[in-house]
Order: sequence, then structure tokens, then C-alpha cells
Amino acid sequence: MEALVISRSAAAWEAGRRADALRLLKDAVRAEPTRSDARLALAERYREMGNPDQAGRWGIVFDGWTTDRERDRLARLLASSWVRRQDVTAFLALPPGEVPAPVADLLDGPVETYRVRFDLEARERQGPGFEDPSTLHNVALTLWVLFLGGMVLSAVLVFGLAFFGVADMNSVRLLAFCLAAVGAAAMLSTAALFARGGERTAAAAWALPALVLLGFLLIPSARG
Repeated sequence: MEALVISRSAAAWEAGRRADALRLLKDAVRAEPTRSDARLALAERYREMGNPDQAGRWGIVFDGWTTDRERDRLARLLASSWVRRQDVTAFLALPPGEVPAPVADLLDGPVETYRVRFDLEARERQGPGFEDPSTLHNVALTLWVLFLGGMVLSAVLVFGLAFFGVADMNSVRLLAFCLAAVGAAAMLSTAALFARGGERTAAAAWALPALVLLGFLLIPSARG
């Protein structure tokens, strides 16, 4: 089966359909991360194309195969993508389990060095208001905890007030307003996280409903 995929990919490559050839190999590796022949063929294709970051990405597991430049470009890719150690096997389409030694060496050395460098460069570009990804992640997590916890507490409170016949609609409206505002802030912080990771589509998917929600909140307030 693996030989069939490689031959089909080679045929597509020879026909000038490079994207199809690469897709066949990527799909095969992601479906079965232990497929070393398909992985090596993919790494070799990227080397042939002159893409050292991708050649390193797919070839790093082969001891002694990657060049210094390919390992360096892979380190830059991992650092700029802010790939966490627990996510690196998924990012590199590796079998689950312990991170291979060549990848661990990269994470503990060049990746960490580049990450510090990129962080400093970002701070210089953004100025004193810059927040590193871990801070932004903590802000988003806190907002979501507040929102979800507030939802539960609000449901209990409203039920209790209604049960005792002392429901105050103004208080309910104020509570709903506060919850919606926290929810919108949580969505915007999540959008910022995706945007920082370069995932613009996901960032827009979170930002759009947040802005719509804020619009519903601000319009009545503007009207008095």
C-alpha cells in the first residue's frame, strides 16, 4: 500500500502536479505516522524544491538525514508557530508517545533560542503594551472561566429569585449585560490568540460574533 502511494505521488510529480504529489504523501504520513518511506519521500521532495523548513519538518526523525540549515529552519518554524512540547508530535505528524531525540534536542536548544529572540523582537515592535503569548493565554482562560462560572451562578440565582417570587427584571438585565460583555471579551481574547499564531480564519471566526455581540450591547446603551 505504501509503495502504491509513493508511486502515485511520483507519477503526479512527473506530470507537473506537485501539489497533488505532496498531498498524497502528507495524507499517507498523517494517516499512519509510522510510514517512514512516505515520510522520507516527502522530505526529499521538499529538499528538491528548496524548502529547508519543510524538508526538516518531515525529515528530522531520520538520524543524520537533515542538514544544519534544514534543522535551523525547522527550529525557526517551531519557534515562530509557538508549538508547545506536548503538541509537537501532532505538528510533525509523529507517532504518539515520547518525543524523538532529534526533535527534543531541537526544542531544548535552537527552538528555545529563537523563541526568546522572537519574543524580544515582538516586544520592540509592540512597545510597552506587548503581552507574551502565555500572558494572553492566561487572560483568555480567565475570561472563559469567569463567563462559564457566571452562567452557572446566574442560572441558579435567577431560578432562586423566581422560586421565591422576588425576581427583579432590572437586576436580571444587568446580570445578562455583564455576562455578555465578559463573553465578548473572552471571544476577542481567543481571536487574538489565533491571530498571534497566524491563523487568520480562526481569529475572524471568533472576532466576528464578539463584535456582533458588543454591537447589541452598545446600541441600547447609546440610545439611553
